[in-house]
Amino acid sequence: MLIFAIFIVVLIIAERFFSATIKLIWQRLRFINIEHTTYSGYTPWWIPHFTSSGREHLVFGELNSKTFMSFNSGTTAAAGNLFAIIMLPEIFKKLKKYRPLFYIIPILYCSLVGASKIIAGQHYITDVIFSIILVYSLTVILKRICLSQKFKKFANFCINLFYKDKTEHIPLNNINT
Repeated sequence: MLIFAIFIVVLIIAERFFSATIKLIWQRLRFINIEHTTYSGYTPWWIPHFTSSGREHLVFGELNSKTFMSFNSGTTAAAGNLFAIIMLPEIFKKLKKYRPLFYIIPILYCSLVGASKIIAGQHYITDVIFSIILVYSLTVILKRICLSQKFKKFANFCINLFYKDKTEHIPLNNINT
């Protein structure tokens, strides 16, 4: 469970860091703030702007700190932290037969959260899709790291720093790599 706890904490921190950094770099105008007759202010998702300076005149409606924070969807990315459950079948062998559910449930949840943000005009579909892909990729990378033998040895070393009897707290052969 220690590995799972570390995995969840690192996933949440990584997701928040990457999501916030991308928002600051892209500075994409939200759909709700675009003038919908001419669509002036619309920019493709692949073009980062690095600043909103000089584009304030394109804003339709209220200008605030979130106006130029469309790409990527932070709410969908936060919902994507549910992808952490894909680690459970690796830890609990009894759950292996239900492995597909541990992928389907987070995808459905992220899709529903993302759809609500699109309907509310806060995000474009590309913002939502990118967020799901970002968090899924982070989850798979961190899962591979946390299940590696080197990580388990490092975790045992860290635990042994605080205990007098030196032992193997995390079994090295228990979890598949």
